[in-house]
Amino acid sequence: MNRTISIPLLAVAALLSGCLFPEKFDAKIVVKSDASYNVKFNGTVANVMAVMQIVQSKKALRAQDEAGLKVEAEKMSRAPGVTNASYVGNGRFTVSIDEPHKAGTAMNMMDMIKVGTDKEGVMTIAAARMDAKGKSQLKELGLTVNGTL
Repeated sequence: MNRTISIPLLAVAALLSGCLFPEKFDAKIVVKSDASYNVKFNGTVANVMAVMQIVQSKKALRAQDEAGLKVEAEKMSRAPGVTNASYVGNGRFTVSIDEPHKAGTAMNMMDMIKVGTDKEGVMTIAAARMDAKGKSQLKELGLTVNGTL
């Protein structure tokens, strides 16, 4: 059964931890009959700390910071399941993931999409929720979520 669910909610922790924040994306989780599953993600993600620096300073990132983000993209591209990761500027990356998981294996993608299996074998696929304060913080940084799961 295929279903498309809008994902307008993300964890506030993403804003505070300096991690990646998915902005525009298409994510799919295909669950097989043996309970193994495959995760596919294609989209644009923002480095929250870089975006925060741009917004607060009202200036472009320094060349040194841009170079560091390019190195981050190179490291990201070597991570398991990542088929493409490139830095596109302004603290943003394009990322493609195609990663198989064995049955019962937990997965947490950018604190946004989580997959888990309990002791009884029930699989849960969930998106994190965001409160009003988190939404306000996102708006201040100009970050929006536009994606589907």
